[in-house]
Amino acid sequence: MTERPGIGHRLDSLRDELVHAEIDALLVSDVLNVRWLTGFTGSLAYAYVSGTEAWIGVDSRYTVQASGECPGWRVERLASSSAENLAELLKGQGIRRLGAEADQLTYAAFCSMRDRLDGAVELVPTNGIIGRLRMIKDDAELNAIRAACRAVDTVATHLMGFLRPGISERDVMIELESTLRSGLGLEIAFPSIVVSGPRTALPHGQPTDRLLQPGDFVTMDYGAKKDGYCSDITRTIVLGAADSEQTRVHSVVLEAQRRAIAGIRNGVAASAVDALAREHIAANGYGDYFGHGLGHSLGLHVHDGGGMAPSSNLTLQTGMVLTVEPGIYVPGWGGVRIEDDIVVTADGCEALTSANRELVEII
Repeated sequence: MTERPGIGHRLDSLRDELVHAEIDALLVSDVLNVRWLTGFTGSLAYAYVSGTEAWIGVDSRYTVQASGECPGWRVERLASSSAENLAELLKGQGIRRLGAEADQLTYAAFCSMRDRLDGAVELVPTNGIIGRLRMIKDDAELNAIRAACRAVDTVATHLMGFLRPGISERDVMIELESTLRSGLGLEIAFPSIVVSGPRTALPHGQPTDRLLQPGDFVTMDYGAKKDGYCSDITRTIVLGAADSEQTRVHSVVLEAQRRAIAGIRNGVAASAVDALAREHIAANGYGDYFGHGLGHSLGLHVHDGGGMAPSSNLTLQTGMVLTVEPGIYVPGWGGVRIEDDIVVTADGCEALTSANRELVEII
């Protein structure tokens, strides 16, 4: 078959993984895995890959779309009873062991498919086969992520001229998302986080009608999506002149991020990079106020695989794209998070976001 330009190597990589997993074929049901593999952008599809065959199964809503987006892939039209239709297709493939994405299928769906295969094919649960491949980004993926990162940098600069006392957290959210959508023509990658004052101690606090006040910290965590690929950035600013504690906390977080980024390179344990930031925050007396991991992988999903945390068993590899986002969150007082996106290189990393990380005072 003739694979879609730019992503044909992904099929070869997956076939190598099938050999290692000791399965004859894989049924791909995670829609983002299907997209990564085939280029299909619809909301429901299955992809089948064996050593010699590859097809995409969709219902009548998507047959024309799949034919256009997935040149070279045979398109199988599934009936309304797609599980039964799929089973019949799979029994006719001449395979004995079929992998199914256990982290995607419910137990009920797995059992239903197994029963419909009626012993003709052994259904084998698999976990993370394509997810591991997706962790390493190719040039096309990196170009999309870079564009999404440039967009959030542009928004960060724009917001510095928009923030002022008297507007609400929700006003800020609307402005930043409108700038992304209408001004830059991109989608948001996830629901934007905008919190202010004591609410900046909420790492995933949602925007409210609280009005920004002089002296507030304001934390904005948001992302853009370009060709399906996500960026993710966080900046914390202060409205007015920062007091000594605000200056200190921001400085500690920024230095923790710098130390972590300096430690990133191919072959380094993700947990070791997390420790570089965590130890600096703890040494400055804020260890109890940094509870989440240092960062996560980015790609077609904003949390697109493993990340950097104390319990992580991930080893960083060239081509991985991750966030680096240390934070300090003091209940009743407030908090600071600074987040940037990087791609791992052989001898370090490349920063993909570049908006001002220093403490900005909106006077």
